[in-house]
Amino acid sequence: MAQVPGNAERQAKAAKATTGEVLPGDGSVNQHTPKEGSEIATPTQEQRARQAGISKRQQEKYDALARKSPALLNAVRAGEVSCHRADRLPSGHGSSRL
Repeated sequence: MAQVPGNAERQAKAAKATTGEVLPGDGSVNQHTPKEGSEIATPTQEQRARQAGISKRQQEKYDALARKSPALLNAVRAGEVSCHRADRLPSGHGSSRL
């Protein structure tokens, strides 16, 4: 019988899968915006969240972290800080100052 991953494992999977490649936040592009001759290459937040087994809101936090502070996202990936805590830190904090 396959073991169901716990919350920590799902969070780690989501953090590692978050690349910072997200749709622009200015509303100019969304999941309904057609690209010439193809589907949108970047999966939506909802799709990525479902794939990682986390909530859409949690995926939104990872995406925001990837945009505002890649160093903090790396600290989350390394397990040095939780996404919840990193989301509350000023973006200038790197993992060495946690």
